[in-house]
Amino acid sequence: MIASLESTVTKLVIVESPSKAKTITKYLGKGYKVMASVGHIRDLPKKLGVDVEGSFQEEYEIPSTKTKVVQALKAAAKEADEIILATDPDREGEAISWHLTEAIKPAKGKPVSRVLFHEITPAGIQKAMANPGAINRDLVDAQRARRVLDRLVGYKVSQVLWDKVRRGLSAGRVQSVALRLVVDREREIQAFQTVEYWTLRAKFAGKTPPPFWAKLVKLNGKAVQSGNKETARRIGSEPEAKALDAAVKAAPWKVTGLETKEKKRNPSAPFTTAKLQQEAVTKLRFSVSRTMQTAQRLYEGVDFGEGPVGLITYMRTDSPRLAPEAIEATRTLIEKKYGRDFLPTKPRIYRGKGNAQEAHEAIRPTDVTRTPESLRGKLDGDQFRLYALIWRRTVASQMETARFDETVVDAESTLNTGEVATFEAKGEIERFPGWLAVYRAEETEAKAEAIDQTSDSEEEEEHVGLPSLKVGDPLKLQELDTARQETKPPARYNEATLVKELEEDGIGRPSTYASIIATIQDRDYVKKAEGRFKPTELGMVVTDLLVQGFQELMDPAYTSGLEEKLDRIEEGELTYLKMLKGFYGPFEKLLKSAGKSMDNLKAGVDAGKACTKCGSGMLKRIGKNGLFLGCSKYPDCDHTEELEKLDEPEDAPECPNCGATPMVLRKGQWGPFWACPNYPTCKGIVKAAPKGLPVPPDEPVEDTCPTCGKGMVKRQGRFGAFV
Repeated sequence: MIASLESTVTKLVIVESPSKAKTITKYLGKGYKVMASVGHIRDLPKKLGVDVEGSFQEEYEIPSTKTKVVQALKAAAKEADEIILATDPDREGEAISWHLTEAIKPAKGKPVSRVLFHEITPAGIQKAMANPGAINRDLVDAQRARRVLDRLVGYKVSQVLWDKVRRGLSAGRVQSVALRLVVDREREIQAFQTVEYWTLRAKFAGKTPPPFWAKLVKLNGKAVQSGNKETARRIGSEPEAKALDAAVKAAPWKVTGLETKEKKRNPSAPFTTAKLQQEAVTKLRFSVSRTMQTAQRLYEGVDFGEGPVGLITYMRTDSPRLAPEAIEATRTLIEKKYGRDFLPTKPRIYRGKGNAQEAHEAIRPTDVTRTPESLRGKLDGDQFRLYALIWRRTVASQMETARFDETVVDAESTLNTGEVATFEAKGEIERFPGWLAVYRAEETEAKAEAIDQTSDSEEEEEHVGLPSLKVGDPLKLQELDTARQETKPPARYNEATLVKELEEDGIGRPSTYASIIATIQDRDYVKKAEGRFKPTELGMVVTDLLVQGFQELMDPAYTSGLEEKLDRIEEGELTYLKMLKGFYGPFEKLLKSAGKSMDNLKAGVDAGKACTKCGSGMLKRIGKNGLFLGCSKYPDCDHTEELEKLDEPEDAPECPNCGATPMVLRKGQWGPFWACPNYPTCKGIVKAAPKGLPVPPDEPVEDTCPTCGKGMVKRQGRFGAFV
């Protein structure tokens, strides 16, 4: 009789996404109903929605798009005997669970519990269901504080921008600091002064083959410049380089130094969210948003014939830690697949930074025996490549050190100029591959991972094959390559290097990086040029104004300090109210002073150049079509100049009115359009890009479709971007 009663018990499990609900339904079976909230179900209204005069109480509302979802959850909760909140195991997920209880309002006395699914597997779900808990209010308060901070800064600072620049512009607590990083880098590039220098590379032959290349590293014991790093000796002109070239060719050469030492390379830690984002950009050419969307699918479950299976652990984590059982399983696989020599005596233990949530694990396969080879053809291209990257990083993290013998050879001579020249060559022989063996997969799989070896570093060490040599051996100079070089400005940020900078500066959290990067592009503050971020003129102007009016808010160190306070709320060391009161007082004073001190772009800001028509000063202004330069004597002088042109594709169309080419791509209130270059004489336009022009690819975002649960993409329409 008891068993019969128990079989009728209904437990409602609420998760965030429909695809996750589908996977979990398969594992829980009868007696459970799994439903999805489809992300957040409540948010702040379009108005401020925060009581800044009192206790910073929020005014939450249910968006119209979530009304039906909430009604369905309420109905299911009323029928259920127990409610289990199984939203994502992080701050955001904890807050969603809290919002669910506030919106559903379960009947008094009805059991409500919180479970954390770190992996969507039978074992992971069983473990979570066996250890239910309560909603962690410290995590909820940390998320509430972040949301309120973002609303206060975004709402109130954006209003200042509307007053000083134009309506529709936005500022953000984190996005504006990220934009500042991009703008500051661009200013470094603009201010950079290139310096000429020359390098010499010599091809020497010893008593036995092969010949080898060496580079000039010293003159009279002083290091010779070979990159951006300043040195005591620079070969700075062509005459100097030619004279040195002739002296090197005339000199006798011999081996004066020969040193061989063991070089070790240890594996990297398993992936945190930020490190996965960086590696996927570099190796797979994935955007951060594409990486996170693909990782979300791997976590929630992929159906390859056995029903949905969660392939990786939760993909939002600051911790590189592996669970003991995961370490044991990985070590077992290493011994079986690669041999005992590849297994360290003791497991490798990785620990995160002080603010890492150690309750979480690193991103790893849920079952390390599920190799990439076993999944080939069962996953789509993005899923396979990202899974392979995660699997390799996890397995490599528990493998032996790679060992090499590195030999450094010095070739030296006293030149006829009296200077002692030293050339250096480095040779490397692998003695034991260690963890590198896991990256030398079967060729098809290596291509699937598409590893990119390029680097943003100034200079990579060059290793060459060396013959058998000993000190004193004579060397014959076979070739000499003398080349002119220039110091290079710092590279613009790409997605990987921007994420790295944000992480190192403590700006935002890895789970927010995708939205930060998307926002500064959507607002037309930055554009991508050859895969790197270049600020628009609007982005630079907005940044300058914000730094002028909100110096403290725009300081990365200040933003990082706020993140630390949010962490303290999470740890129970600081209260929601105390943190926000401490922030808002100084912020309110800053708002008042910024309203008075910031330049007004609507009235015009000195552009530092003279009008070519009347000689008066030009002002930087903003109009309905963007930024431009206008004469300060307007309307007496109506001279204007374009401040920034959009890129013109090579196949820009011909004007349909006068036949002028190429037409100019401009922005209007309905988006980009082609305009005649002879405007205002000719007012020909083409309202849409002509057939044949490349269409921007759909960009994946982290949201899931509320109807079918599949991933959403950002597309461009006639009214701008939409999801």
